[in-house]
Amino acid sequence: MFKTAAAIKLAASGAAIGAAILAGTAHAGFVTAPPSLTQSGPGCSQSASSQVCGNLFTAAGPMVPGGPALSRTVTLAYSGSAASTEAGLYLQGFQSRTADSAATCSAADPASKLDLTISEGGSTLYQGSLSDFAAAHSDPAGRLALAGATGRPDTFNPGDRVDVSLAIGLDRSAGNEFMGCLSTTDFVWFAEQ
Repeated sequence: MFKTAAAIKLAASGAAIGAAILAGTAHAGFVTAPPSLTQSGPGCSQSASSQVCGNLFTAAGPMVPGGPALSRTVTLAYSGSAASTEAGLYLQGFQSRTADSAATCSAADPASKLDLTISEGGSTLYQGSLSDFAAAHSDPAGRLALAGATGRPDTFNPGDRVDVSLAIGLDRSAGNEFMGCLSTTDFVWFAEQ
């Protein structure tokens, strides 16, 4: 049985007056053999038991309430020796409001105003707040199932490649209490065979 995971670090600042910045990095882990679910793209390197990718949202523009979402697409490749029995996405280390938030941040749950959309192969799998996603998908058992090229949840066949898009924007209803807020999480890609 192989378990693989790749995580994307997300840091987002929300602002009602001013701008928000979104940054992310990716890394993989939790394996004892070569990873079987990997992210491809610039800045990715792989060792025998993990994968590290560069900042996912490098040079992202500012986020403003109701402004355009920041969107990134990652290509996941499955190289397991048999079809996966579980495959998906979950959050790890989620903090809606970090200690690094500015003094102007008075919102109790800043990530409740970060609108998240996750799509695989052009189909929307999730649309809602980052906070709601974190509440529902916080471990492998509660993962958001990915389908790979098979179209069947949790099932990637060897050689499958699939594009997964992440879009995040600051909800237009975010008020001044969200200015300078910082949320953080790891998005973890997970596969098991």
